[in-house]
Amino acid sequence: MECLYISIEKMRFAIGILEEIIEKNLTIWQRFNRLKENSDYCFTEEGYAVSSDERLQNPLNDALVEAVLLLKNKEECYRFFEDIATVAEIKALAQRLEVAKMLQKNETYTAITEVTGASTATISRVKRCLNFGADGYQLILRRLKEQSEK
Repeated sequence: MECLYISIEKMRFAIGILEEIIEKNLTIWQRFNRLKENSDYCFTEEGYAVSSDERLQNPLNDALVEAVLLLKNKEECYRFFEDIATVAEIKALAQRLEVAKMLQKNETYTAITEVTGASTATISRVKRCLNFGADGYQLILRRLKEQSEK
């Protein structure tokens, strides 16, 4: 039997939403729209949360994202990232992605540290982003899974 682990904070949040839906006779969609209005995130048509963090929204970051979107294959990605970042920075990003994959599989912090070398602080940060972030990890992990199933 598989167990689903959920934090007390998430459970309380979910119960609060359900109580509000029942108390105010809302549909789930109405409550979702209210959540969107009071959130630090905006949502795409597909329902993905997009960070509205103003620290990320500027012309320089837009140009970087647009440049990454122009890369056509793995070789181009390696060449671009080798020029734009240090080896340590690239390895740190790769480590975080692996941590996210392992967290999604409910691996323990100990196992994640042994495999990736990530600190518990890094693992906690990735976990927080997986649970409460802009859904970037969720999006890419879903696409990687779909790609591996082809």
